[in-house]
Amino acid sequence: MSLLKLVTLALFVSANTLLLGVPASAQSFKFAAINDPAGFNTEARGINLSGEIAGFYQTDTTCRETVLDTRYMPNCTKHGFTYINGTYKTVDVPGAISTVVNGLNDYGDLVGTYTTNDGGIYGFLWLHTGTIKQINAPQQGYLAIPMSVNKALIVVGQWGGGSFRWSNGTFTDLKVASDSGCPNCNGATGISNGGTIVGYSVKGDSWRGFLKRGTDFDFFPKFENGDSFTDAVNDNADMVGYGAGATIAYLAKNVESNEGTSDVEKSPAYIKFAYPNSSMTIPFGINDKRSIVGGFWDSQGQIEGFMAIYQ
Repeated sequence: MSLLKLVTLALFVSANTLLLGVPASAQSFKFAAINDPAGFNTEARGINLSGEIAGFYQTDTTCRETVLDTRYMPNCTKHGFTYINGTYKTVDVPGAISTVVNGLNDYGDLVGTYTTNDGGIYGFLWLHTGTIKQINAPQQGYLAIPMSVNKALIVVGQWGGGSFRWSNGTFTDLKVASDSGCPNCNGATGISNGGTIVGYSVKGDSWRGFLKRGTDFDFFPKFENGDSFTDAVNDNADMVGYGAGATIAYLAKNVESNEGTSDVEKSPAYIKFAYPNSSMTIPFGINDKRSIVGGFWDSQGQIEGFMAIYQ
């Protein structure tokens, strides 16, 4: 079974449990919707230190997706966007019929995927200078999905059910420990300017978030006693993710301050939150000021972007 199908199955099971209310800790956050007026189903995927936000939206009203279709590789045609100083700007890769922007760095460099007329899907790094570089998996038939880029232009993402690191044209398989029954069930989702990488992997009977800093590799305990996914990290080792079928998002501050002596991280102090009146909330990015962006699903089943500022 592919990684995407496994993630979908795990979340589907969790999401069909009773939806939880907004945690009391959500009052520690100030929320704002991020919705590109050029379309709908907006997802805010990254925010940098200057407060610039990037993500993607949809204009085709005939194409429908489930919540989980949008998590890694959307099925519907998308358009990338940036949101800078109150202004939205569409950013489509030239010649592409669909552009998905998954992250940006403090310089405004973007990463994601684009689709061509012949159905080809390619990873990209779009520099703020205008240069676009392809990021492709080393084996034919495998798709590289860039998820995050830092100031040193180190890109991390997912390919073939596993994780990768890309730098200056060199594609490296990022080894992440997973259970023997599912050795490639993992994915890197975020990288800080200092090189700390976060993501998720199958450990034991659940999906678990991980953090890799240098040679240190830590897997986090279960979140809400079930599957959890870590999506982004900043230079303060603050990380964001979600669990409980995406009904609860979390912020964990300075997670390395809880460092243990084994490969099992001491449980971070999770600060739980959910966008008010949403059924699901997924944070995708965090900057060094602890401003968080992501997507939530409203009562009508539409996806909306959000920014949450931790108070």
